[in-house]
Amino acid sequence: MQVKSAKDLTVYKRAYVRAIRIFELSRRFPAEERFALTNQVRRSSRSICLNLCEACASAAVAFANSAWQADRSGNRVFWDFIEEERNPVLRQYGPGFLAGPVDVVVGGGLHTLDDHFFCPITDGPFAGEDCRDVLEQAIGS
Repeated sequence: MQVKSAKDLTVYKRAYVRAIRIFELSRRFPAEERFALTNQVRRSSRSICLNLCEACASAAVAFANSAWQADRSGNRVFWDFIEEERNPVLRQYGPGFLAGPVDVVVGGGLHTLDDHFFCPITDGPFAGEDCRDVLEQAIGS
C-alpha cells in the first residue's frame, strides 16, 4: 500500500479514533476540571495525529527538495538565475563586511561583539559553520 499522507497510516487512524473517544469521554469530566485537566487531555490526544502529519510533511518536503537539487539540469533556468543574481548582490558587500566589532542591542542595552564572536548557522547544509565564513565563500566564488 502506498502512503500518500499521514492519514493513510494505521497508527494515525487508530490515534484519530482514540482522540475522538477521549473527547467524548472528557465531556463527562467535572466542571471544575473543564479548563485544566479536560483541556490538557484533549490537547495531548490530538497531538499524536498532529505529530504524525508533521513528520510526514517534513519527510515529503525533504525528499522533494533533494530530488529538485539533484536535477540541476532540469532546473537550469533557476540555478542560472541564482548564480547571476545572488552572487552580484553578495559581492556588493565585499569581503570582510561582517568583520570587526558589531554593535547589538541586548536587554535594552548596547553591547559590542568583537570579530572573534562565533556566529553559527543553525540549520541547512551549512549548519554549525560560522555565517561569516559561509558568506565569505559565497562572495569569493
